[in-house]
Amino acid sequence: MSTANVNVNANGDCSGGWTCEHRLKALYNMVKFREAVKGTTVHNWWTNNANQIAFSRGSKGFVAINAETSHNLDAYLQTGLRGGMYCDVISGSHNVCSGIRIVVRSDGVARITIPQNAHSAVIVIHVDTMYTGK
Repeated sequence: MSTANVNVNANGDCSGGWTCEHRLKALYNMVKFREAVKGTTVHNWWTNNANQIAFSRGSKGFVAINAETSHNLDAYLQTGLRGGMYCDVISGSHNVCSGIRIVVRSDGVARITIPQNAHSAVIVIHVDTMYTGK
């Protein structure tokens, strides 16, 4: 029996396929999302009736997905979150706001834009990702 080598990219992500998927930044950050939205249910369901969806988890988290191959997602959507700036945990790090920043208005609505050809077709924000200037 042998253990496969762990290959790590310059950005710290694992590049070893199934060798170290548990180390992928997005998966780690989704565990943090799960912890943040624990005890909530789906609200503010939205769809374009094709391959784009978005929903909030109560007032604690928000997810948007664009699986369209020929259309951008560009819509003003209810996030369920309080107003402020949030850091997307899929495109950035959980502890540092290094990815996409989403501005949520005081009414909970944010403009969500995910291009059809985006590297990541998912945006995820939650109460623990409010930008504080760090």
